[in-house]
Amino acid sequence: MTNPHRSAARIQVATTLRRLREDRGLLRERAAAVLVCTTTKIGNIETAASGVKQAELEKLLDLYEADDATREDLLGLNSEANRRRPKSKLGGQISPWLRRILDVEAIATEVVYSSFELVPAVLQTE
Repeated sequence: MTNPHRSAARIQVATTLRRLREDRGLLRERAAAVLVCTTTKIGNIETAASGVKQAELEKLLDLYEADDATREDLLGLNSEANRRRPKSKLGGQISPWLRRILDVEAIATEVVYSSFELVPAVLQTE
């Protein structure tokens, strides 16, 4: 079951933390020892099933010896992931599946379109 509060920023923080840990050759047990938690919590953080607090993120970045650019980027993304989401103007909360789409759309930098046709259908005329 997916967590309805997984935002694109949280997913990006999670995957980057996992990559950093694996690049350093560290096991989840080592990260759990630093945070004084269980390996399950580290797994939940790395799959974006749960969020990570700023203080915990800083400890993990120290452990993984992340460079300054990565550290600054992840801390910014994490604060974005942890901020409260506004309700929609219609009064109800935005459904979780639509929230994920809106989050990904908000951080997108380009749109790529590919087609197997010589002239895409949208550009064809009679």
